[in-house]
Amino acid sequence: MDNAADAVLIAHKDGYIIDTNPKARELLGYSKKEFWGLHFTKLYLPKDSQRAKEAFERIIHQKRSRISDAHVLKKDGQIIDADINGSCFKAGDDILVTGIFRDMTEQKQILDRLKTSQKDLEARIVERTMELMECNITLKFLLSHQEHE
Repeated sequence: MDNAADAVLIAHKDGYIIDTNPKARELLGYSKKEFWGLHFTKLYLPKDSQRAKEAFERIIHQKRSRISDAHVLKKDGQIIDADINGSCFKAGDDILVTGIFRDMTEQKQILDRLKTSQKDLEARIVERTMELMECNITLKFLLSHQEHE
């Protein structure tokens, strides 16, 4: 867990975080002590907390779940985009939930730039096509006029 490339958080079935790896602390900005006892819903915007609660329940009942495009709230208030894979396991009589958070912020920014570039390129193609059509009409007119003369 300590050497994982992604953030790993472990919570009790009641939703309170009991352990994290160094990547989770680095990514979200909390110390190990600050994470201890923090309810997982505090890592989401209020508008996203219901979706997170439903996923947490699915993990407990179906043993695993995935959330794509989650908006995770860092300690400093910054929002990151993450894909989260969750699973659960028994530890003695307790049920623990593991969440593996993959930071997708940079990939999402790249994708957004690509989409913007694609829209710009499509607009330029439409513009250039219109110009060529106008030239074609003008050429046809000139050829027609020349033939007439």
